Amino acid sequence: MSYLPIGRQACARMMLLLQLTTSSMTFLPMSTKDIDRYGIINRLLQKEINGTEAAEFLKISVRQVKRLKAAVKQRGVAGLIHGNRAKPGNRKIPEKERATIAALLHQHYVDFKPSFAAEKLVENHNIHRDPKTMPSMKEYCLYLISGKST
Repeated sequence: MSYLPIGRQACARMMLLLQLTTSSMTFLPMSTKDIDRYGIINRLLQKEINGTEAAEFLKISVRQVKRLKAAVKQRGVAGLIHGNRAKPGNRKIPEKERATIAALLHQHYVDFKPSFAAEKLVENHNIHRDPKTMPSMKEYCLYLISGKST
């Protein structure tokens, strides 16, 4: 019996079946690496392979395999996915503030360079933002003006 990891398509089908059989249909964003990991950890749980072989397949330590195995036992497929996946970053500028800055840039500071625009926002509007964020604000401003916002 060969101990090669199961194929991505077979694992994806298994994931689909797993989601269909659960009562709460939740979408889990998974990479192909996560799908492969789940296939190997599932084979480990079914005792088709041992922890050392799983560690070799995944190219991680036996300790990490034990950690993943426990996470899958406790939380299912979601145990393999990082908790911060698909969440906004903690340093993201709030949407309302982005819209305010974009409007100010469009109205008063269209032809200003990022550093000078940031200085003027501090002087005239008491908005403190790093000059490195100004180019993305200008792009956001153009996005709003073009009418592509929802």
